[in-house]
Amino acid sequence: MEDGVVDERQRHQKEDECNPSPPPSTTLKHVFLGQALAIETRWDVGIGGGVWTTGLLVCEYFERHAAFFTGVFRGKGIIEIGSGTGLVGLSLASNSQFQPCQVVVTDQKDHLGLIQRNVDVNATKLHAPLLVQEFDWLRKKEEGENVALLSFSPFDVIVGTDVAYCKELYAPVVHALEQVAGPESLILLGVTRTDTGPLFFQLLHNAGFDYCLMPTAVGDGGEGSCVEAGGFALLSVVRRRGRGEKEVGKDYYNCMI
Repeated sequence: MEDGVVDERQRHQKEDECNPSPPPSTTLKHVFLGQALAIETRWDVGIGGGVWTTGLLVCEYFERHAAFFTGVFRGKGIIEIGSGTGLVGLSLASNSQFQPCQVVVTDQKDHLGLIQRNVDVNATKLHAPLLVQEFDWLRKKEEGENVALLSFSPFDVIVGTDVAYCKELYAPVVHALEQVAGPESLILLGVTRTDTGPLFFQLLHNAGFDYCLMPTAVGDGGEGSCVEAGGFALLSVVRRRGRGEKEVGKDYYNCMI
């Protein structure tokens, strides 16, 4: 057998190992404040087709502090960016205690079918209107904005989990927040230290946002704490009102392990 044929087969074998065939769709039972939701996952739609730990931890945090977040969410227009399966948005819309006026779950076009199926399956459990809309914040600025198509923009509350997991996404995420956040908007971002580096916080700062850790979001190292889950933190982000400067990224990184 010629060496070229062997090399070609080895190349294809290596490609197959690096890009394995996606598993068939699976359904996750997700319980949020006593409400059981069925969440379909499909890896063949992209990286957002699975349920990631950060999204589950954000839901867990909302659940543990439900009394506080009732005041945050009730009667408010909420958007989830980079929704993936729609897990977090569905959790917020399905809770009778939170009662937002509307929840909009968004992602790139190829994820919308999966999100819509999850919305349809759980439709009888929703206590707030839930819309599925495209918001492709990876689209370059010169290709045009699509935020005008989103209901309730600017939104009262913006939620995102695992959206800034690599450097290439830092600037697009910040740009997306600039589009959907108004002067009084609250942004809640679930991040991990391993995936979200200092550059992201510098870009937030440069864009006119201030941020801080939500109280107890890092945990104390006890059982089930956010620290044990890989350095998880829930960030509260708002548009800067004052002129004070802060050392960018220091607060977050000093609190993480």
